[in-house]
Parts: sequence; structure tokens; C-alpha cells
Amino acid sequence: MKRFLVTYLVPASVMADWKKTDPAQRKEAETKMQAEWKKWMTENAGMFVDVGAGVGKTKLVNKQEVMEIHSLQGMA
Repeated sequence: MKRFLVTYLVPASVMADWKKTDPAQRKEAETKMQAEWKKWMTENAGMFVDVGAGVGKTKLVNKQEVMEIHSLQGMA
């Protein structure tokens, strides 16, 4: 069976704006999003061989180089 790595990235500027959100409002929204994500993962668990874990720093890999990218951040 083939395996694929799926990552969800968001521009750092969006994360910076998100962090400016009122902490209570942000916490409430994060709790809601996490609950919705867990529900979706439970409902669709049969599609995944391995749900994995955090992958660390984002890197750009091409023929010329491998370098860290700071303009995108993973959502956890």
C-alpha cells in the first residue's frame, strides 16, 4: 500500500494575525476546531494507515537545496 504525507500549512502572517485575537475568543475557537478535527478523524479513521505525528520544521526541498521555510507554519 502506498503511503503519503499530508501537511496543512498556513502563511506565517495569518498565524501572526490569529495570535492577535483575544485569548479567550482564540481558545474557544481552537477548542471548537480541535473537536471538529477529532470528530472528522474518528469518522474517517478507516482511510488512514498511520495518522503520524508532528513533522517538525517546514523545509523546501528542490534540486538546488534544502532550506527551512519561515513563511509557512503547520497547523496542529
